[in-house]
Amino acid sequence: MAFIPPCSAAGATSAVRRTTLVGVVRVLSADTVEQPGRDHASAGRVLDGPSGDVVRQELQVGDASYVLTGQQLPVNASVRVTGELHDRRLAVDRAQVLRAGPSQQLPTTGTTRVLVMLAYWTAPDSVTPGYAYHQIFGDTSGWYEDASYGQLTQRGDVTPWMQIAGPADGRCYDDHASTMTQAKAAAAALGYDVGSYDNFILYFPNANAQPGADCGAYAGWAYIGAPGVWLNGSIDRRTTVHEQGHSYGLSHSHSNLCTQVLGGTCTYDEFGDTYDAMGSSPFVGHFNASQKDRLGWLRDREVDLSGGGVAALAPMAADGVGPHAIRIGTSTDRVYWIEYRQALDYDRDLPAEGLDGVQVRVSGSGSGGRDTGASLLDMRPGDGLSPYSATLRSGATWRSPEGIAISVGEVTASSAEVQVQIGQPEQDRELPDVAVAPTTSLVVWQERNGDSLDVAAERIGSNGTPLDATPIVVSAASGDQTQPAVAWNGSTFLVTWTDTRSGTADIYGARVKADGTVLDPIGRPISTARGEQSWSAVRALGSTWLVAWQDRRSGTSTDVYATRVASGGGATAPSGVVVSAAARDQLRPTVAAGDTGWYVAWADRRDGPRTGTDVYGTRVSSSGSPSSSGGVAITRAPGDQWSPAVSWNGRRYLVVWADERAGNGTDVFGSRVGADGLPEDPAGLAVSQRPGVQAAPAVTASAGRFLVAWTDDRSTTSDDIYGTFVGDTGAVSGSDGFAISTAVHDQERPALGALDRGSALVAWGDRRTGSGSNIYATRVDSAGNVWRYGGFKVAA
Repeated sequence: MAFIPPCSAAGATSAVRRTTLVGVVRVLSADTVEQPGRDHASAGRVLDGPSGDVVRQELQVGDASYVLTGQQLPVNASVRVTGELHDRRLAVDRAQVLRAGPSQQLPTTGTTRVLVMLAYWTAPDSVTPGYAYHQIFGDTSGWYEDASYGQLTQRGDVTPWMQIAGPADGRCYDDHASTMTQAKAAAAALGYDVGSYDNFILYFPNANAQPGADCGAYAGWAYIGAPGVWLNGSIDRRTTVHEQGHSYGLSHSHSNLCTQVLGGTCTYDEFGDTYDAMGSSPFVGHFNASQKDRLGWLRDREVDLSGGGVAALAPMAADGVGPHAIRIGTSTDRVYWIEYRQALDYDRDLPAEGLDGVQVRVSGSGSGGRDTGASLLDMRPGDGLSPYSATLRSGATWRSPEGIAISVGEVTASSAEVQVQIGQPEQDRELPDVAVAPTTSLVVWQERNGDSLDVAAERIGSNGTPLDATPIVVSAASGDQTQPAVAWNGSTFLVTWTDTRSGTADIYGARVKADGTVLDPIGRPISTARGEQSWSAVRALGSTWLVAWQDRRSGTSTDVYATRVASGGGATAPSGVVVSAAARDQLRPTVAAGDTGWYVAWADRRDGPRTGTDVYGTRVSSSGSPSSSGGVAITRAPGDQWSPAVSWNGRRYLVVWADERAGNGTDVFGSRVGADGLPEDPAGLAVSQRPGVQAAPAVTASAGRFLVAWTDDRSTTSDDIYGTFVGDTGAVSGSDGFAISTAVHDQERPALGALDRGSALVAWGDRRTGSGSNIYATRVDSAGNVWRYGGFKVAA
């Protein structure tokens, strides 16, 4: 490009002169060195004052570059600009675009040819060409191949150490264009065909301490959407992946943490996405969904739910085709992105705090930053604003300012269920549970009431007829009441739930009489320990209930706690008793009452990568004391086993769960457990092994045997409810099962209660209307006959 000599201007001085330049517009992004235990230095967090050069607009003119201020110009365009030039900063007051350029000059699929140039102007350091080759074309290329699902690799060459003149006045940052030109010339002199490469990486020994250095502790910098990477003494995965991400057209990955999620007081962080290699992630996690969408890597792995719908997300780092991200467009420029992370492949070092739910990001006007790139949102601001407590967890719903409801269902090691509802649904009732009394059954559920979630119930008569003209409001306190459970103690029902009225999740409960009277209309606290308590389960032995829940009071993992609740509604151990605090996470407990005590089972991750998620359990005495420390393994089969349920038939327990041991879907397995608490079927009983997915099992015992029901996708068009019987000897009456409801759209998450003479009441969440969810139920007799096939609507 041409350099047009400065024009004369009235009042111009030797320090400031009026100048016209012709060149190419570039955006340069610099990245600070991370200190142990810290994210990017403060220089990376603000974009004004001395730190304004972290992301800056430049004009590349031959071997020189100039910082442009005053006007925002199109990236990679050829322009003529005029303004006041001071040193290498041009305050533009007039600009003309001569030729538009592509916003992204490097292809983001295929093979990128890269030339790595090792250059010095003082002395080489310890980096060898062999090490550089391994880092770029082994480790870094492997990262890109994995993150792109095999769509992008990097190949190329590394030069030997080459001596160059170096930057003018030691300014390695401001004079970067010159050092790149010098390195290319030195490489060409050695016989490298510089015209055959797509991108260029210049590595030089750390120059921060050299006279005149202006590197500002930067580890590296790169042009956004154009060739050119500079590495200032740093050549590890963290730096090489990040800087080349800029070359492929990516800006930084941000966070925008707000006290009310996109409202209240917000704190924007340019590098604040802890999980993304383009943010502050020392873990070098996969690029987030918005970034991958921009690169074109999600064509077969992204589902658009701008009109609402349901999707089961695979972890972002999982191989294979299928939904890895959800995109939700709005009537404005704002777009919501939902993804799920697990410790897989190059995401294996991500912190556990980001793996227990889905992550939500927003691009457009809600991102809070200088560009419209996506920012990570904190979906649980009541926990304290932090990217480490930002996930939207199972059972939770967030409603956006546009009225979009994002709800998270079952979360396992292999998938996370997400429902998106646009506008106010016809109804939004889900997650039922059932308790049966001699003449009356109680079905409870969570339902949306405006912007919050409450717990409601309906009584069902012995003839299967709903008894209440309108649902019973069990709790409509402030915050959300979700994930209800219910049990009958011979005179009263106890309903328990997860409650966020305090700003964090606790366990509350309320007693309900058989006539529908709510004895504790605002609920009573069962556990309000520090951290989060959620996903309660409850069963009664005599007049006393045992309530178990998953508990994060340790701050590092999820454990299982429990307490007895007396007939008067008070918890006998308000702090709870530890049922299992084994390593890693213990999740989603389930409870059954035996003859002399209870049995608690849960999903368990103590063995981590070796066996995945397993199922453990333990007896709890009538006095509330667990019989074993940490529990006994019920199954440690290959793959993941999760979502357990348990029931007692008078002689033994049956524990059932969702099982991935086959590796090609999810089945329902189970094991009988003796009155002594020891499993009787160590290999597991195959309850249903149909192709596809059988999940979310429920079990109840009646007339000495067990009825198991589950969510089943064998129709391939929607989820249905199927069931089968398991005898006391472990014999399964038919692994194909029998249909309980195959109505249109989805029926999911059954709950069971034992009735008389071997029959049972089955309730489930049902989307047959196509707008929201309601609760349906039916009876199944001892022969598997379904009364009112397809079910009746519980709540009018």
